[in-house]
Amino acid sequence: RARAEVADLTEAITLIGESGVQSVIARVLLRPIFEPPPGTLGQRIAQRLWEHAERLAGHAADEARASGQRAFDGYIAGLLHDAGWTIAARAIDRAGVVLDGAPSAAFCREIDQRAHRLFGMAGRNWAITAAFQALCADARRQPLDSSADPLAAVLGRAQVRAFETTPTA
Repeated sequence: RARAEVADLTEAITLIGESGVQSVIARVLLRPIFEPPPGTLGQRIAQRLWEHAERLAGHAADEARASGQRAFDGYIAGLLHDAGWTIAARAIDRAGVVLDGAPSAAFCREIDQRAHRLFGMAGRNWAITAAFQALCADARRQPLDSSADPLAAVLGRAQVRAFETTPTA
């Protein structure tokens, strides 16, 4: 809502709500996951991954809310899902593979499926919410597009929206 200024922290928290506070904290705490060592594939894609993760988180929060789920569950799933891509990029770097030029669509689909599973494996240790834990367990077993998990459905719809709203370079 339109206001001249917020007087104190209590008023700010009241204005943005519990989910807003959780989202801000998550964003600050999780940003370092997307910061790989210099001179790597991970570094070349880190900024775009973070921007995509932020778009995905916003759309996933909206999709979760619209489907009767907690907005924060959608937000955190969207924010962390691209961590799988970060893990995949680090594995490619460790293997010494040099990727020059634009990757093929088939390569991207394959990496995306593996990144989803890597997200699930990493999420095994991220006990954030029960819905998030269920999504991570599901991601370890099956691709996102064949999942019956409610949060996976939210994430799938949010991914479409996030790619539709990707700025062109």
